[in-house]
Amino acid sequence: MTRLSLLLLVAACGGQVAPTAVRELHPRPRPRPPSARALPGYPPPEEPRAVTCVVTGPWSTDQPHELRFRRGGRTVVTIYKVQRARLSLGEDPASPFAELSSPHGRFWGVVMADRLLLHPAHAMLFDGYLAPGPTAILRWLGAASEPVPIGIQLPDFVRPAAPPRDDLRCTDLSLDEAEFAPRTAIEAPDGEKVLFVDGKTIAIAREPAGAPVAHLVFEGSGPGVEVIERRGDRARVVVEHSNLNPAENVLLVGWVAASDLVKTPAGFGGSWGSGGESGGSLPPPRRGWQMVTCPRDVPLVAELEGEQHLIGAVAPGVPLELPPGAARTGEHLLDIVVRSRQMAFADDVRVLTKGAALADCTATHAPE
Repeated sequence: MTRLSLLLLVAACGGQVAPTAVRELHPRPRPRPPSARALPGYPPPEEPRAVTCVVTGPWSTDQPHELRFRRGGRTVVTIYKVQRARLSLGEDPASPFAELSSPHGRFWGVVMADRLLLHPAHAMLFDGYLAPGPTAILRWLGAASEPVPIGIQLPDFVRPAAPPRDDLRCTDLSLDEAEFAPRTAIEAPDGEKVLFVDGKTIAIAREPAGAPVAHLVFEGSGPGVEVIERRGDRARVVVEHSNLNPAENVLLVGWVAASDLVKTPAGFGGSWGSGGESGGSLPPPRRGWQMVTCPRDVPLVAELEGEQHLIGAVAPGVPLELPPGAARTGEHLLDIVVRSRQMAFADDVRVLTKGAALADCTATHAPE
């Protein structure tokens, strides 16, 4: 029976035809939660729709300092001398959202995910065979709820059978380099100090008869090794961190062939440095513009390629330049220049604020 015949038959019998269910081809996006950063009369801030973890702490010079409206977008402003950060992480691993605070203001935006440095907050056994140290680098893989899947940066000599990952809580993550000994995550007393056979690729497994989780390939001398258990021709070892690169501060623990070990002492040396942080430069004052300072925070709007968003606020006392005849009243937005070496806006970014935000600002001289 055709569908048309069925409809005619039901109508003739006085019945009602149930409406056909319409399947939603594209799920509706989740509504954006109320913003704690939004201000009346200002363009809305560009913020994540949902946040799974919030991690706060210091923001080292090696962290990304360039803020964007969204991933893949152009840099709006670069913030220097950051004292504190509030990092929001969600389902999209490519869109970490950071609020950066410096003595001259507080600003937010999306930072570059591939430069983000997350560290373990305490000693832990990761994926069953790794014990990351305080400076080890963890990778956010994206999650809507806890526990969250996390990756890890491995030392160069480790060739994993699969990229290591583990499910952690938000409190397991840190922006700071906490003080702890990664060896305490491995429940075994101190063992015998040995080395691997020189020039040999070492297979390491979680269990004595288990499949290798990684192969260790060394160029030159290998790291120190500690034997913490033996079973027949197998030995459970802790592979020590011998590279002074802080990102590779990861111990390995697992089972290897006892024949891969030799009793030979060795040492290593070297150093690893981190680059310092520069600051932005100050252009000459604009002719005819007025220099002022304000007694309270001044909200800042950035306009890039025709798109405007509230991006933060400049701190009290930071010099601002106002255009000639600027009306320091009302709700209209007017162009300003922030004279601070702690932030550098892209050349084609307009910086704006409401005239009323400047009502009680007073004239000052250009900073050196």
